[in-house]
Amino acid sequence: MDLAAFLATVENSVFTDWHKMNVTPVVAVYKPDIDISLAFACNVTDPFTEPWTQRFPDSHASSVQVWLRYKGQVVSTLNCVLVDGARYLVPLPEIVNAGGYRVPTAKMPMAELLFQLYGPAGVHTTAADALQHAQVAIV
Repeated sequence: MDLAAFLATVENSVFTDWHKMNVTPVVAVYKPDIDISLAFACNVTDPFTEPWTQRFPDSHASSVQVWLRYKGQVVSTLNCVLVDGARYLVPLPEIVNAGGYRVPTAKMPMAELLFQLYGPAGVHTTAADALQHAQVAIV
């Protein structure tokens, strides 16, 4: 399996394709091919403070990496942020020149998968909903 096929497999999967193990860090194994797994909640910056993270009731946030692994080896990483006191995992937005924040639409399928695998623990049920609350544009 080459890297493009690996990434396409993960991006095209759905929440029910994964077996989530509540260990530290959280690990999810792709049921159709157990050589594919994700590990997330590996802290990069804690606390992580940007204006958009302050729009949640709990302003504590931390940046994390999600490791996409094949046969246990990290083959790709994604930068994400745990927001609202670690209730939600969302993609790290890009800074817009005008001072705003955005996430490209192409990144949303993966963002939604990771959001669901992490396990939302509040009123927001999708990554898009959480990003909208934080006034992060999806473009």
